[in-house]
Amino acid sequence: MGARWAGHGFARAVRKMRLAVVSAPVATQLFKHQIKHQIKHQISEHQISTKQKAATPIQNYNYNKDGITARGNKLKDDKPTSFDIAFRAGVSQSTVSRALRNSPLVNEETRLKVQQIARELNYKVDKNASSLRSQQSKTIALLLCEDQGTGNSLINPFFLSMLGSITRATAKRGFDLLISFQQFSEDWHADYEDANRADGIIFLGYGDYETFVKKLTYLTEVGAHFITWGPVLEGQPGVSIGCDNFNSAYNAARHLLSLGRKNIAFLGDVSEHSPEFADRYHGFCKALQEAGIDVNPKLQVAAETSESEGYKATLSLLQRRLPFD
Repeated sequence: MGARWAGHGFARAVRKMRLAVVSAPVATQLFKHQIKHQIKHQISEHQISTKQKAATPIQNYNYNKDGITARGNKLKDDKPTSFDIAFRAGVSQSTVSRALRNSPLVNEETRLKVQQIARELNYKVDKNASSLRSQQSKTIALLLCEDQGTGNSLINPFFLSMLGSITRATAKRGFDLLISFQQFSEDWHADYEDANRADGIIFLGYGDYETFVKKLTYLTEVGAHFITWGPVLEGQPGVSIGCDNFNSAYNAARHLLSLGRKNIAFLGDVSEHSPEFADRYHGFCKALQEAGIDVNPKLQVAAETSESEGYKATLSLLQRRLPFD
C-alpha cells in the first residue's frame, strides 16, 4: 500500500515539474523536496481514511518565483527552507548552505544574492541541524571563578566590566556565549567541548593557581581549545592574557614615594598560589629598593581579592602596631 501512495506522489511530482524550467541541480533538489511532501501527505491521508475520520483535502503545490506555495489548505510547516532559496536563486541547495556560511567557495555575487533572498523570506538557519553536520556548536563557554567576597553576585566586579566586550566580540563572529561558574569540575573539556555544548572555553579568574594549572595542563593534553585571563607565566599551559601586574604595582609605589610616603604596606597573598599578587609585590619591592628604602616584610599581609578580606588584613596590620603611611 505504501508503494502505491508513493507512486501517486511520484507521478504528481513529475507533472508539476513539467511546469518549471530550471537547471538540472535545482530540478533534482526540488524534485526530492516535492516527493517528500507528497508522500508524507498521502500517507497521512491514507491513515486518516483507515480510521474512518473525515477526509482531508489533498494539497496541490505550485513552484513559482516565490518558492513553494500551496493551493487550498496551508501547509502545516510553511516555514521557508533552503530549497526555496535555491529555487529563487537558481542554484543548488548545497550552494545555498555554503553561501549562508560565507564560504569562500561561493563567489561574492552569488553569496550576496542568496543572503538577500534569505532575508526576504525571513529564513533562519536551523542551528541544531547545522551543528550536527559541522560538529560545531557555534558557542563559546565563559567560565567565571566564584568570588565569595562580592556578595550575592559571586562575580568579581572587574570581570563584569569585561563581559560586554566579550559578548560583542562573539556575536560579531556569529557565536553565542554561554556564561557559567567554574564550580569544581574535574574535566571542563568533557563538560563543554566533548558534550558539544561549546567549541572553546574562556576562563576568567582561577582561585588557587596551583590547583588551576593542573587542570590547564590536562586540557592541553586532550587538545581542548581554551584561553585564560590571569597570570602570564613562562611555560604556562595554553594561551593566557593578563595585566602587567609587575609594572602596575611598581608605578603605584613610585607614586606614593613621590608624595613622601616611606612606610608603605602591601595587602595580598604573595605565595605561589597567587602569582598575580606575587608579581605586584615584586614590582612594589623594586620601587622601594630604587628609592633606597628597605622592604619591611612585616608590612605585607596576605589577603584575597574581596572587601571583607581587605578589611581583615588591615585589622591584622593595625594589631602589629607598626607605623605605615
